[in-house]
Amino acid sequence: MPDFFRTPHRIVWLGLLLAATPAHSDSQNWTSRYVSRPASELDGQKLREIYASATREVVVLNGLWEARKEGEQAWHPVSVPGAFDFQGQVTFRRKVKLDSSLMGRRLQFVALGINARCTIFVNDKFVGTHVGGHTSFRFPVDSSVFFFGKENEFRIEVSNRLSPRGTLPLKHRPLAPRNLGGIFRDVFLLALPEISLAGVQVTPSLSSELSEGKLDVLAEVKTEAGNPPPGDNVIVYLELRDKEKPGRVLRSAPVPVQLHPGVVRVTAELLVPKARPWRPEQPKLYELRVVLARGRKTLDVTRASVGFSDFQVGPDGFLVNGKATRLNGVGWVEWWPDAGPCAGWEALERDLRTIKKLGADAVRVVAAPPHPFFLHLCDQLGLLVLEEMPLFSIPRPRFEDPGFMKLVSSYLTEMLRRDASHPSLAAWGVGGESSEAGAHLGTLIGLVRQLSPRPVYVVERPRLGCSVPDAVDFT
Repeated sequence: MPDFFRTPHRIVWLGLLLAATPAHSDSQNWTSRYVSRPASELDGQKLREIYASATREVVVLNGLWEARKEGEQAWHPVSVPGAFDFQGQVTFRRKVKLDSSLMGRRLQFVALGINARCTIFVNDKFVGTHVGGHTSFRFPVDSSVFFFGKENEFRIEVSNRLSPRGTLPLKHRPLAPRNLGGIFRDVFLLALPEISLAGVQVTPSLSSELSEGKLDVLAEVKTEAGNPPPGDNVIVYLELRDKEKPGRVLRSAPVPVQLHPGVVRVTAELLVPKARPWRPEQPKLYELRVVLARGRKTLDVTRASVGFSDFQVGPDGFLVNGKATRLNGVGWVEWWPDAGPCAGWEALERDLRTIKKLGADAVRVVAAPPHPFFLHLCDQLGLLVLEEMPLFSIPRPRFEDPGFMKLVSSYLTEMLRRDASHPSLAAWGVGGESSEAGAHLGTLIGLVRQLSPRPVYVVERPRLGCSVPDAVDFT
């Protein structure tokens, strides 16, 4: 395992953080310490740019909600995204009128971050439960649950209680950021066509000579029971546009798909001759469209910005597109004085532009996955991202608990599937700062290798020691 990352002449890290302080134990006046995103950033425009398309509609659920702490009777007005500063449970509710034009669409509830355990209800009907504060998730919601043209009540029960055995992170978190609870990132409904693409995973890659790019796409075509008719056929194909050359479109060969009720998995690929690599000094991006069509009729389309980059670790250092590169990086935590962990695109962009002006070309996101906006901005600005799990100072008995390892594996999988396609994602962190975790971290590294080609690191803190598995690429 290369050890040059431990020497300051090879990689320079500047910490940009505030000291960790415990959450308040007195929850009586909890609303006075509730933090939220500025009202000017609640409209959801960036959500629409990223998640909507010609066939998909975003219904933004940010804004004014009501909240009630466990054991209280009164409801209080609060803004979402927002967070409470005590350990406990809070129930959030909001009524939203859904336009009748959404009738007949497949609807998904999407949350970009709710800390830490939440249960979602729509019109008193159970939708789903999620555990994991900084990973994003979505739940399908049956259309029979909604009242179209009328108000619908969304209710979300949120607990940020940590335990010493069965939560991630664990309750004992030396020097960790504060554990605020709540709907601290964006929430929205995503309206899809009846026959639509789901679970789209994009894997960009570069040839060894850096002369050709390739896009591999794994997608699911989902239909509802009773739809479509037997033997119905559709096609899936890829379109790639160079934003600097609007008239140039590359299209893959169509992949035929025979539909049946449920889910059909399909793969497609597109070769990109003379693809320009993404690099920090010139972050080249293309626009990818994954299209589902029947004949000439488009049934569904998803859009994504993609770039072609390759990161490896070798004897000469950290390789960016095959070239040994000295990284100048900062450590960053998702926290603002007035908004806590709840800020949006504008605050993230200010932070990242400041980091870029400092001369940095890499950002280590400390101890948890960031808001998805963070990755999109780093793609655009040319900043390498080191993203990691909140898996620090974990004693061996916890790793030997099958329930805990299941939670850890689920968290890691959600993180990888959400962010692996970003060209700025340079390496994955699987925790560290434990003298007993080596073999178990090796198991997690194996999971990373299945889902992403990027290097893997663990964190070592001086004098604490760390059991480093052989499979790790750097520390």
